[in-house]
Amino acid sequence: MDTLGSIPEFDQKALHQRWRDGFNKSQEAFEQAVFSHFTDFVPLVYGTKLESDKEERRARKFLFYPLEEFMCQGDPGLIFQKLGHAEEPSQLCGHNFKNGEPTYSCRDCAYDPTCVLCITCFQKSAHRNHRYRMSTSGGGGYCDCGDTEAWKSDPYCLLHLPRREESESDSGISLPGEMYSYVQRTFMCMLKFVSTLLTWEDNENMPLGLGSMAAWAQHQPYMCMLYNDEVHTYEQVINTLQRAVDCTKRQALDYATIVDREGRSCVKYGSHEDCSSVKETIERNTSRHNSKPLKVEVMRKELCAHQQFALKVLGWLQVVSDKAGSIRRLLCQVLMEQQNPRDPSSVSVLEKFIRADTTLWKVARVQSHQLLMSCVLKDPHSKKQFSVIFTKCYLEMYEDFIQDDHSRNFSVTRFSLQIYGTPSLVRL
Repeated sequence: MDTLGSIPEFDQKALHQRWRDGFNKSQEAFEQAVFSHFTDFVPLVYGTKLESDKEERRARKFLFYPLEEFMCQGDPGLIFQKLGHAEEPSQLCGHNFKNGEPTYSCRDCAYDPTCVLCITCFQKSAHRNHRYRMSTSGGGGYCDCGDTEAWKSDPYCLLHLPRREESESDSGISLPGEMYSYVQRTFMCMLKFVSTLLTWEDNENMPLGLGSMAAWAQHQPYMCMLYNDEVHTYEQVINTLQRAVDCTKRQALDYATIVDREGRSCVKYGSHEDCSSVKETIERNTSRHNSKPLKVEVMRKELCAHQQFALKVLGWLQVVSDKAGSIRRLLCQVLMEQQNPRDPSSVSVLEKFIRADTTLWKVARVQSHQLLMSCVLKDPHSKKQFSVIFTKCYLEMYEDFIQDDHSRNFSVTRFSLQIYGTPSLVRL
């Protein structure tokens, strides 16, 4: 049983009615209604120290399920199931590899050593009887089963055998009734939320009207956030944290481990003055001998909560897009559309993520890249559009890459192989 504590109950029917009223007025009014709900509930889900399973239950009940039910205008479980059964299964596997996961490449059939299979596809393929090489993924790649440009022969495993010839209609979007509009505009709203929060640089103010005036939001509203780089050693970070936040060596090691694994970690909760003092100490102790200081930011606690939710939304979009090919293609379409057609300088969410890649911390990079792999690169038509946008940003992207002090293994530039190693895309 989930004891909700300080989480207020809400009437989901009334919530959906507010969203529908905004939806019928304009996209802007709809987004304001959704963001108003996020203002009330996101900090109470992600801004408190909850056990992960309890946090997940709260997020599902108050945030993700209402979005799914609104998109589907009905029971999302039943509707997603019907959509999935009505469509042919994808011929591309596209499984995203996690760090340490086994990969298999066929020495006889792969066009190059980077063409790999996941263990499930490998065991169901003809390649298990060929000369193959087993490796361990460093994370970030995906299974090439079903990609005819990756294999000289036997491109499909038994799970992804095509049941019929592909046609132009396979790249279309077929959703029942008004569902197309509801899904499209919900995706537009959520991608605006995610791209704005993850690239937001003003730590004193909240974007999209998300700031709360509730009394709880005024209690210890700041966090001191330490970011990772590839310049300072573990020992330097641990020694600095022991002095800056007056913690034990073990606690400092825990902070440093989180920073290394996720790209950032909160090392101090408290007033703006207390967090600023910690920030100054860390910067002073890591800038000696003319070295670049560690990046530290003092930010509002509720901003961090919304950024944490934005990361969860990226994962949620992957799950939802996998329910049916039509939903995935619609998400790809929204990702690559100009956000504000009336503004010539406006760019798509996809281009915004590419250009901001070096400013994102590790987990944000990984999640945005995984969305591209599970959604855009899994759809042949969208992959072509992505290659055009990627090439447009290529020079700026590599200039940022040269200056980047993050791990090079988590750069958007690694998609160069997927784009420029595919003959049909190179010929575009």
